[in-house]
Amino acid sequence: MVELSIIIATYNSGKTLKSCLDSIVTQLGNDGEILVIDGGSVDNTINIVESYGSKIAYCVSEPDRGVYDAWNKGIEKAQGEWITFIGSDDEMLPNTLNLYREAIKKYPDRDIISGKLHFCKQDGSVIRDVGEPWNWNKFIHRKMSLAHPGMLHNKKCFERVGLFDTRYRICADSDFLQRLGPHTKAAFIDEFLVNMSEGGISDSMEALKEGYLSRKRNKVLSPIENYFYYISIILRMKLGKIRNYVRMH
Repeated sequence: MVELSIIIATYNSGKTLKSCLDSIVTQLGNDGEILVIDGGSVDNTINIVESYGSKIAYCVSEPDRGVYDAWNKGIEKAQGEWITFIGSDDEMLPNTLNLYREAIKKYPDRDIISGKLHFCKQDGSVIRDVGEPWNWNKFIHRKMSLAHPGMLHNKKCFERVGLFDTRYRICADSDFLQRLGPHTKAAFIDEFLVNMSEGGISDSMEALKEGYLSRKRNKVLSPIENYFYYISIILRMKLGKIRNYVRMH
């Protein structure tokens, strides 16, 4: 029986995908499956996937509307009771799947199970460590570092609140957790599970705007609090850029 589905969204990922897959397949047993959802790569991405043969349970290559659209396709094909997502330029650490198995056995009724990750440069050196136990109040105020890559999602959660909202290009994972709500049942693995590669845009102006709209639609903050929170984040970001500029000059 498949217990865990690992979904990888790819697009022209030939430079990094093999390292990602190698970090997973060495730990994979009969209780796990890998699904690769490709956006129509024109490099050697699909050749790499095909080289793993039956170790890849499912692969499709076709145009999509971004990573969250790819994840949704993967969810619909996933056979596991638990689903996790990892970037094609990320790597699972050696004991991660065993830690997943232990956590699933210990916390079968949870909605999500998260852990910690190393946020790394392209050369593998660690920039910072991310990951702490789920806390709703901290989450909606962006005062916690929740490690989403490698987080386990109970498949029943998607049946309950729906798939990722593809209106969001950057923050659909945060929106999904907002829809799960303050009564989310969570567990925490106090171990490092993933090396996550840098290169995201989660601190961009577009991400801040998406976060504001998501909180507004899900009504997790009052309209006034949400607006002033949004403005305060923008001001802090601009002030940080000014300080960095002054230091450099």
